[in-house]
Amino acid sequence: LVPNPRTLNVATPAVSIQDESRSWSTRRFWVAGLLLVLSMLIGAAIGGTVDQRAQTQLWQVDDFPTIQMTQMGDARRDPTIDPVLGDAFRQSMLLALTRYESLRVHDRLGTVADYELRSLVRRSGDTATATLLLVHRRRNQVIWTWTGDMARDPLTHQFDTDRAVSAVSFMIGQPTGVLHANERNRDRTHATETPYGCWLGFMSQLQDSNRVPSGPLIDCAISWFNTTPNNPLAAGLYSWVLVDRSVNAATEAAHRDALEEAIQVAETGRQLNPGSTFAELASLRAYAFARREPELWASTQRALTLNPDNMDGVGMAGLMLTLDNRPEGLPLLQDAIARHFNPPAWYFIGIYMHAMMQEDVAGARAAVERASALRHSMPIIQMMKAAVEARSGHLAEARIAWRAAEKMAPALRIK
Repeated sequence: LVPNPRTLNVATPAVSIQDESRSWSTRRFWVAGLLLVLSMLIGAAIGGTVDQRAQTQLWQVDDFPTIQMTQMGDARRDPTIDPVLGDAFRQSMLLALTRYESLRVHDRLGTVADYELRSLVRRSGDTATATLLLVHRRRNQVIWTWTGDMARDPLTHQFDTDRAVSAVSFMIGQPTGVLHANERNRDRTHATETPYGCWLGFMSQLQDSNRVPSGPLIDCAISWFNTTPNNPLAAGLYSWVLVDRSVNAATEAAHRDALEEAIQVAETGRQLNPGSTFAELASLRAYAFARREPELWASTQRALTLNPDNMDGVGMAGLMLTLDNRPEGLPLLQDAIARHFNPPAWYFIGIYMHAMMQEDVAGARAAVERASALRHSMPIIQMMKAAVEARSGHLAEARIAWRAAEKMAPALRIK
C-alpha cells in the first residue's frame, strides 16, 4: 500500500523544512566564499596585468638626457665674432653629438632640452678660437667650460670644424663625460628600473671593469631587452650579460650556447640599427670571445667607421685584437689611451698582455703601474702585478699582490 500523505504526522514536513533551511544557508555560505575567492583571483590577475603593463611602459619611455646648441654673442656689437664660422662649428658639433646614442640632440627652434651647449667663435687674423659652455637648464648652472683653437685643413687651408669638435664631443657624450657625470653625481634619482638609469649604471660598471658581475644591473638589462628587443642599447647590454655568463658557465655546452645567443642578440640589434656603435661593439666583443676572427675583423672595421672619435670603440677594438694576438690591436690601444680623457683600467690589460707575449717585463710593469694608478676595483690588475713580480723573481711582492686580488675576488682562494 502507498501511504496517504495526508495521514502522515504533521511534524514531518517541519523537520524537512528546517533541514532544507540549514542546507541552503550552508550552500549560500560556500557560494559567497567561492565568489570572494574568485574576486580575489580576478583582482590579482587584473593587478598583475596592470603592473606588467606599467613595467612594459616604463621600459618603453625614452628618458635619456636631451641637449641643444645655441650661439652666444652679437656680431654687430663684437666684430671679432664670426657668425658664419660659428654656425659651421655648431653644425659639426651637432653631427658629432648625434653619434652618441646616450644623448638626444634637439635642433628645432622652440624646444626645451635638459642641457644647453652655448658656443662662441671668435677670429683674430689667421686664428680662430671656440668657447663652449654646458648649462644644466633646470638649475640654470654652467657645469663645464672649454676653450680651444681651431686648426686649419692642410689641403683646403680652411678652418676644420669637424676636427675641432672630435675630442670635445667625446668629452660630452662619453659615459663618464661631463654630462653623464653630472647626471650621476648631482641627480641621484636615476633608478635602474628605467632605460637611462640602467644604461648609466651599466656603463659606469663597464668603465671600471668591463664586466657586470651580478645584481640589479643584470636584471635591468634583461628586463629592458625582454620589453624592447629591437632597441640597440638594450640588445647591446643583454649581449654583454650573455658573454659574461659564458665566461662563468659550468660546462662547455653552456659556454657555447651563451656565446651563440650573445652573437645572435647583438647581430640582430646591429642589423636593425646599422648606425648603432654600441650594438656593433657588443657584436665585436661576442665575436672576440667566440674566437671568430673573420667576423671580429669585419665588426672592428664597422665600429671604427661608425664613430672614429669614440675612444671607447677604438679601445675596445684594440683590446680584442690585441688579445687575439693581431698586430693591428696595439696601435689602436695606444691611440685610445693617448686621446681618452679618462682611460679605463682595462685598456692596460691589452698593453700588459702584448708586453708579456713579447717577453717585455718592463713594458708589462709599466702597464700595471699605469692601471693601478687609476684605482679601479679590478682584481685582474692585482693578478697582473703578481704575475709580473713573480716573473721578475720578486716572490714576496707577488704574494702580496695575489692576496690583494683574493680580497677582491674570494673565489681566487680556492686551491
